[in-house]
Amino acid sequence: MSYDKSGRILKAEFQFKTLKIKLYEEDLEHALDNHPGEVSLKEIGNFIENPDMVIESLQGKNACLFYQKKIKDEFFVVVVHTTTAGHGEVRTAYKASYIKKGRVLYNKENI
Repeated sequence: MSYDKSGRILKAEFQFKTLKIKLYEEDLEHALDNHPGEVSLKEIGNFIENPDMVIESLQGKNACLFYQKKIKDEFFVVVVHTTTAGHGEVRTAYKASYIKKGRVLYNKENI
């Protein structure tokens, strides 16, 4: 078990381009408790490291939505809060039926 400076339990770290993203135990538990059966630790890592699209959220200037299309019109979303330049933290992950509006930061292809 690894702890950060604030004493929070660090569950995993992921990398997307130049952004290092941390996932803490309480945020993973939030995703698993509030969206049961929708995501796993392994999937969250895959969504972050291999997104189909990344959008800057309109709801929060420092929030990015990592989307990965699964089937037909079903997407998985990981919400990442950027804390400082080059660093972010996962807030939650869930299924969605559409892509929210916002500035596109990355698009693997037109999905």
